[in-house]
Amino acid sequence: MMLLVLLALTQTPTTTTVTAHGHGHFFQGFSVGNSIELEAHVQAAMFVWGSHPTGTVTFTVFDVNNVAVFGPVQVNLNSWHWRSEAETFWTPTAAGTYTVEADFTSANTTLFSNSTGTTTVTINPATTHTHITPHFSFVLASSGVANFTVNLSTGFGCSWSGQSIPVVGATINITSTAGTVVTSPVTTDANGNATFQVTGLTTVGTYFVTANYAGDVDHNPSSDTATVKVVNSLPSFGGFWGSSWGSSNYSGNSGYFWWHH
Repeated sequence: MMLLVLLALTQTPTTTTVTAHGHGHFFQGFSVGNSIELEAHVQAAMFVWGSHPTGTVTFTVFDVNNVAVFGPVQVNLNSWHWRSEAETFWTPTAAGTYTVEADFTSANTTLFSNSTGTTTVTINPATTHTHITPHFSFVLASSGVANFTVNLSTGFGCSWSGQSIPVVGATINITSTAGTVVTSPVTTDANGNATFQVTGLTTVGTYFVTANYAGDVDHNPSSDTATVKVVNSLPSFGGFWGSSWGSSNYSGNSGYFWWHH
């Protein structure tokens, strides 16, 4: 009996181990913009009858200059037996090497000691997706003007995934195999979009317009090419939608074409 009392009054050392994991169905590795799960496990050096480590874990992420870029975030420890765990989520905004620190603060330092764990995580530049869309599929040679929207995003690259993040303020260069690009380069807005125009498309034929993003320290490069067809007259596809007939550009939708102002 005396031995059990002495063990109960002796502080038991703990060890905190911190790990980083991918989070979400569309996780694409440790890269800018991807949510990362930070998990800390606190384990006692020995079993203490009727008790286990309780308290909080504080997560902090430091860059190579030892500047905190995330946290401190305090999380309650979920305990079971002599091992306990806590987690939080971090979305890095810049590429580089980081140190993740997890500080366990014991709720009962008489029984369990405080402890700290660290791990190193390397964040890569984000994969980008450039998508260029002509406002209309065809251009009449009598007009020779084609309008486009280009979008730049990171993540899975599609809105339904919930992981598509616009790249704001990016510079995208535009080239065309015919005509003149009115504005190049263009800069993306808050939604990752930019619009531009190609003029001088007066010769019948099929041409290609390319949007090229060169990338930066936090984003990988990407590009996309759209096709634009210059015609002398409207092709017949069995019907027309709409009643606005004043423009020289038109577009296809389910086999139908219509004019737009």
